[in-house]
Amino acid sequence: MKSINRFFTYSLLLSALVAFTGCGDDDDPAPDNTITLAVTGTDLETTGAGMYRYAVESGEEVALTVTAQAPAGLSNLVITKTINNQVDQSYGTNGSTTVNATGNSLTHNFTYTPDAEDVDQLVGFTFEATNANGVSEEVVLTLVVTLSPIDNLPRRQWNLTSVYWVDEEEEGIKECEKDNYWLLNEDGTMEVGYGEDTATGDCAFDGFNVWETWEITEEDGVQYFTRRGYGIFDPETPLEETFTINELTTTTMKLQQTVDLSELGGDAEETFIYTYEAGPGRPAPGRPAPGRPDPGRPAPGNR
Repeated sequence: MKSINRFFTYSLLLSALVAFTGCGDDDDPAPDNTITLAVTGTDLETTGAGMYRYAVESGEEVALTVTAQAPAGLSNLVITKTINNQVDQSYGTNGSTTVNATGNSLTHNFTYTPDAEDVDQLVGFTFEATNANGVSEEVVLTLVVTLSPIDNLPRRQWNLTSVYWVDEEEEGIKECEKDNYWLLNEDGTMEVGYGEDTATGDCAFDGFNVWETWEITEEDGVQYFTRRGYGIFDPETPLEETFTINELTTTTMKLQQTVDLSELGGDAEETFIYTYEAGPGRPAPGRPAPGRPDPGRPAPGNR
């Protein structure tokens, strides 16, 4: 009888212990390790859960906002760049950058300017946020990079197709100018070709000015094309001509220039628009441009 009572007593104690342990589990729930991570920005496209797509031209800055929230607190945000699904070791430190975080939220202004090497490549950025408990969440941004008109300039041969005299409202290109072209090199140098029809007749003065370098600048939202060189009769005196860029695409370049023609019997301000069209490609590397150096603006006095 005493054995039965002892067994009953032990059973009650064991049941109470199990009940107490069960109540302790209910009062100590698992930590909330959820992480909310997102990328926002103008013209940003969402392609799926945690997947984003952004179209941009080379040389144009990408500016987006990355936000993260975590109840357990944030540790950091790691940004990794890939090209064709391989880590780009040239980005940041061995392909990634780290943004340290404190507290439960983070806002990071992400910027990146793609270059010509990113064109037609699978450029990706992975944003991985980690909370104070070591739990991570990531989202992926894919950049669709196309060649900008400026970066396209050195890749084409630019053929002169029109010299429009604005004041006279007439086309002024000469027959001997219709095979003229420019080669604009990535290092800022330029070459000029005149084809076979040059150095005689209306184009007898071709080559009197030699143009060596070019650059594009922007001021108050207006782009300017400037070329520099020298005259063959006074090579020590530098020459510079600046054109307003009226239009620049990957196929067309329209440059406007206002000049003083009073010494040639014209007005003090005459405006011309030069149209260059992109050819199918550049001459093979090392092949010299035919014809003599560019004379600059076609001589309007001969029109």
